[in-house]
Amino acid sequence: VAFAKTFETNDETVDLLIHNAGCMALPFTKTADGDEQQQQVNYLSVVLLTELLKPRLNAGGRVVAVSSSAHKMGATLPDDAKFLDALQQYVAAPSVETYDKWMAYAVAKSAVIVYMNALDTELKEAKGVRCFSV
Repeated sequence: VAFAKTFETNDETVDLLIHNAGCMALPFTKTADGDEQQQQVNYLSVVLLTELLKPRLNAGGRVVAVSSSAHKMGATLPDDAKFLDALQQYVAAPSVETYDKWMAYAVAKSAVIVYMNALDTELKEAKGVRCFSV
């Protein structure tokens, strides 16, 4: 959040935002926010930073998120915002007994792909910004 605020404070804009940080196949851990750690690092942080910087994206800009072929491990996911709503329930749902570290990673990476597709639809027309997952 502090990082994003520096753009507002300094009246800076963004031409290219690349989400590359992540974690993989961690043991079950809940963050201080109460979210499963891989979901927070690999998906929720992408959404938060992007949403905070969205007003600062220049026309013709790009947002790129690094995903993984591991997303194929998850179930077939719809390519729309309804999946993102369902994911919010998943983030807080797992327990030590039901947690699968690889499936958690796959779900997070799938969520990033769905989010980037939805964001591309939203921003392409509105601002000429394109969004991709690679």
